[in-house]
Amino acid sequence: MSRKQFLRWEKLRMKGKNHVVLRSAVISAVFFFVLLNLASWLWYGFSLPSTFLLAYPALGLAVGTLYWWLNEERFEEFLFEKKARAVSKR
Repeated sequence: MSRKQFLRWEKLRMKGKNHVVLRSAVISAVFFFVLLNLASWLWYGFSLPSTFLLAYPALGLAVGTLYWWLNEERFEEFLFEKKARAVSKR
């Protein structure tokens, strides 16, 4: 994680986990809806059945949670490396 990414994530995470996960989930759900329906339409000639409507929010929540988890891991690694560099300079 670069310093710029660190600062961006620090600013975003101040809004809270729920905000970040739900925002990512909504964006991902819309993306999956468009992508999967377009792929189905191109492949089979019709869009996916309405039984898939629950799959999009579930995929979105999974992506949002993964996004939070990965960025938190990178954030903690950056802080650890920063502290290690500060100690080694002494």
